[in-house]
Amino acid sequence: MADLSASFNPDLIATNSDAASSALAEANTASSVAASASSKIAAQSAAWESGAAVKRIIEIRLLDKDTSHTVADGIGGDFRVKSAMTVLDVGCYFDTAGTTSVTTIEIFEAGSTILSTDITVDATEKTSETAATPPVISDSAIAADGILTFNISGIASGTAGKGLVIWLEVTIP
Repeated sequence: MADLSASFNPDLIATNSDAASSALAEANTASSVAASASSKIAAQSAAWESGAAVKRIIEIRLLDKDTSHTVADGIGGDFRVKSAMTVLDVGCYFDTAGTTSVTTIEIFEAGSTILSTDITVDATEKTSETAATPPVISDSAIAADGILTFNISGIASGTAGKGLVIWLEVTIP
């Protein structure tokens, strides 16, 4: 029988113990994250089943990242809204910022604006989040089977921006 006492190294046990503790901590963290996600999903499912409104963010890419902005109506075509919803907030972002002046985006449902103050993106910015003038929603109720359209009514006078994603924060009853 081999003499194992000569090859015994207590540091390896500590290292293995540390690795086991680390793995256990990672497993506990992953388990906590999974449990948290599971409880959020369960809460949203319960809200949905009870008829309570569920908050969602809808993003719609209207222009490819390499497509320059131009003043035009019906950018990206029509967007059909399957279920009735209430619009809480709106905004947009670009892939490349325009220069020199403000870019302005309009949102329409069935040909009527839903904004009393349009979405703007300031010169050299890529998002409406930092705009000097925030959008104001004047008609927040979007009908089931409604058609949304999007217009660019003003572009940067220097170099036009590129790419366009519109987002809407909504509740769906």
